[in-house]
Amino acid sequence: MSESYKSFKGTLEVFDCELDINEYGSLVRWTFEYEKLKEDITGACPDLYLDLVAEVTKDIDYHLELELEKDEQR
Repeated sequence: MSESYKSFKGTLEVFDCELDINEYGSLVRWTFEYEKLKEDITGACPDLYLDLVAEVTKDIDYHLELELEKDEQR
């Protein structure tokens, strides 16, 4: 990544929301800000990281579900 970008910053935001009556969840928004070292660099598209971001989001969701189950058992 450092060979293609002068800077690269990822931000994760999580928002609580009501999914249905008495059912709540969260929405996730990932934002990426980047600057290429050179404009003519090909293959330096942040879209290449979308699979990684999707997997990280699934891992976070799984962890939060486990924590919720633990809290409900207490």
